[in-house]
Amino acid sequence: MNIFSASAKPRPQWGIWWLSSLCGAFLGWLFIPPIWSWLAPLPLAIIFWSIDQARDSKSAFWTGFGAGIGFFAVLLAWLPQSFAALFGWVGAVPMPFLVLALAGLWGATAALTRRLAQRHTILALAGSFVILEWLRSLGPLAFVWGTLGYALEPTPLVQVAELGGIHLLSVLVTLSASSLALLLKRRPVTFMVASSLLGLSAVYGLTRPAPAAPNLEVLLVQGSIGPLQKARGRSQSELELYKRLTLGALARGATPDLIVFPEGAIPNPPDVADTRAALESIARPTIFGAAPYIGGQRFNSAFAWDGTRVTGRFDKIKLVPFGEFFPLQDELQLIYQPIFRGMGLEGLRGTAPGTQSKPLELGQIRAGTYICYESTFPGISRRMVLNGANLLVNISNDAWFGTTLGAEQHFQMGRVRAIETRRWIARAGNDGITAVIDPLGNIRQRFARLEVGAFSARVGLNDVITPFVHFGDWVIAAVVFGLLGIAIKRNFVHDSDVDAFAI
Repeated sequence: MNIFSASAKPRPQWGIWWLSSLCGAFLGWLFIPPIWSWLAPLPLAIIFWSIDQARDSKSAFWTGFGAGIGFFAVLLAWLPQSFAALFGWVGAVPMPFLVLALAGLWGATAALTRRLAQRHTILALAGSFVILEWLRSLGPLAFVWGTLGYALEPTPLVQVAELGGIHLLSVLVTLSASSLALLLKRRPVTFMVASSLLGLSAVYGLTRPAPAAPNLEVLLVQGSIGPLQKARGRSQSELELYKRLTLGALARGATPDLIVFPEGAIPNPPDVADTRAALESIARPTIFGAAPYIGGQRFNSAFAWDGTRVTGRFDKIKLVPFGEFFPLQDELQLIYQPIFRGMGLEGLRGTAPGTQSKPLELGQIRAGTYICYESTFPGISRRMVLNGANLLVNISNDAWFGTTLGAEQHFQMGRVRAIETRRWIARAGNDGITAVIDPLGNIRQRFARLEVGAFSARVGLNDVITPFVHFGDWVIAAVVFGLLGIAIKRNFVHDSDVDAFAI
């Protein structure tokens, strides 16, 4: 018997829950070797079908929750591995809470969609899951790992990100999943529409012109300093390491137009005498990470040095929740302090967020600089480009991920920012991933992780404004209108009329 047949008897709800959970786990696995991620609509279609088969919104919640447990438990399996290696068993504590919270959002989305859309649930899920992803990117607790649009990164379809950003890619994934589920229910119209969109997107991606040849040299410096060493106490030996690596590269004949140090590379800001002396000895345009203490607050910052003076500073805006800032830290000391003590970080305090997205200017280079976690948020790089950035610079410290897949997932998500903005990206990581990405999202140069060194690479400058940069998240507005259209059909069109649409 075909379990997807519209005439088949409903399967037991526990059977549907297990099917959805297994498909969620398979979906998470597809994102681990990215070469297979484009198959994501297949398990997602079964998840959508399972939610539609639920008896009521309560059953839909548990079906979506099970799928979310499977998906995020597999996708984020690196998290307890990396943090337990640094902090012991205490480092693994956040993992189950994070997975449960994310799965709960999937469950709530499934339940709400099932309740409001009724017989149009499968189609409505294509939109509601995209809205959920957008909502997960907002606010101080934003966490965007698991955004479905990244499934298309290995394909030419990823190039349409310049039109509508990562959420347009998510629409292609979720609409494809809905169309497959509806096709199995003998409703072919959505499948034909989705197939046409995928075909047009593929043609668009395959016909994008190659970027102009890069004409600027950058020196990306990778110190590979242990993250706990930085967290427990900074040392001027870090400054000496970066100075030695840079001067060594210059002595070997490097002539960079720009030098990039990673996030938090220098212990003290440039108004400290030994930091200024080190920068003056390098005497070239440099972007570097430091953590200044200003007005009683600590910031995670990137500075621009033109060879003689500081020309700009960017303070990290999007802080890592429970990593760089701790909600209600003063009110919840009894909870935070035992955890910090167990991690060997007693007295840890949060970082203050920045407020401005202005490029760092160094001559002809207007570097839209963002820090680590911010590479997963399209709005940061978009605002940089709107404010005049002709190059993107991402400084990072992925050493917290250890040798797990976390660093690779972080890096791969950041590649899409190049496509959305059609900018070159120069990325310098503390222990990697240090690389150069062209405006098509191709990795032009990538250097060995954990290696200590200064690496020469080439980038270009670009002033084009893409539709995504110009219009922003217009896709979200379109999805909202689409969901409103489904609601209108449900409430004002007779069932016999709806059947004529065969969607």
